[in-house]
Amino acid sequence: MVKVKIERLNDQLEGVGNINGKIVFVPKAKVGEEVEVNITLENSKYLRGEVISNITSDCPYFNKCGGCFLRNYFYEESLKIKEENIKNLFNKNKLDVPSFNVIKNPNPYNYRNKISLKVVNKKIGFYQDKSNDLVEVSNCLIAKDAINKLLPELNKIGISNGFIIVRCNYNDELLIIIDTDDKIDYDFAKLKDNHKIAGVIINKRCVLNNDYFFDKINNHLFKVSYNSFFQVNNLVAGEIFNIIENNIDENDEVLDLYSGVGTLSITAANKAKHVIGVEMVPNAVKNALINKDVNKINNVDFMLGDVPKVISNIKNNIDTIIFDPPRKGLDTFTINYTLNKLPNKIIYVSCNPITLVRDLKLLNDKYIIKEVNILDMFSYSYHAETVCILERKN
Repeated sequence: MVKVKIERLNDQLEGVGNINGKIVFVPKAKVGEEVEVNITLENSKYLRGEVISNITSDCPYFNKCGGCFLRNYFYEESLKIKEENIKNLFNKNKLDVPSFNVIKNPNPYNYRNKISLKVVNKKIGFYQDKSNDLVEVSNCLIAKDAINKLLPELNKIGISNGFIIVRCNYNDELLIIIDTDDKIDYDFAKLKDNHKIAGVIINKRCVLNNDYFFDKINNHLFKVSYNSFFQVNNLVAGEIFNIIENNIDENDEVLDLYSGVGTLSITAANKAKHVIGVEMVPNAVKNALINKDVNKINNVDFMLGDVPKVISNIKNNIDTIIFDPPRKGLDTFTINYTLNKLPNKIIYVSCNPITLVRDLKLLNDKYIIKEVNILDMFSYSYHAETVCILERKN
């Protein structure tokens, strides 16, 4: 045990201190505090530690759970920390931004429509940070109420080891997705007495009702299969839709890469002349084709395929490209494709500011950053969603 004075936060919003000239990273520690730390990792370059004494928070699992790093701050403080962190990333990478816009989460509690639970020796919960040690939970302050209401029932299913994902839509209907080697002998139909069950899927096989539900963002309905990507915060996702629509022109030919179930493609199509969405998950593309019909959109086409492998087949003159890649960001081929196509505008949606600034630096010779929108999609975690608007240089 050692005492450490926390001097700053790193890009992952961990506390950073110094022990005998060596950097030590301490998750959940506040700047300016001196904390007692147990060293959990030591190598030639840095140390990692955990705070020994309990940290005050409104979440009973905060000191062990690996989820909400900033739960020991007031909401406005946590938002300011994220804003400053992202601004610093842009400044360190010498990326000029004329305007940063911060968009709050209208409801920082019970906003999350999806949680991923681990089951270990019949105990259900979340992993500790950077660990496979389980933290049992019976309630999660950021999960939707309908999910929390279901949590006590999950122990009755009789799973010893595996994974459970619970998804919830705007109407509090639930999809329960289970992955386990255990034999399950449970009547899932009983859950319908107290919960709205859209479907139960075990090891990729639907055993009750459907393997999808419909969710709603702004005035659009979307079919979402159990294994299709969908934003976890409907209210903040609606703000992304507004930004997309405000930055599309009526004569635009739009290319939406990593288009998922078609949310951003359909939003862009409200203004654009034509939209092409590209997505590699078959179920997501099937959903997208249904979603354009449900929303009465006829100026969108969807392609199934891995983005860098299929975009060369697109011969259309593209005016605007929308990127919404996974956390790893864009690959070199897609960057080069964009620099060859040189669309007038790029709208880059990212959940990882580190890979975002890496990609923006590669586009910086040909594009200026018009604005960066910081959206608190994942309140109290160290994650934030950003929507960057880039315009081609003359």
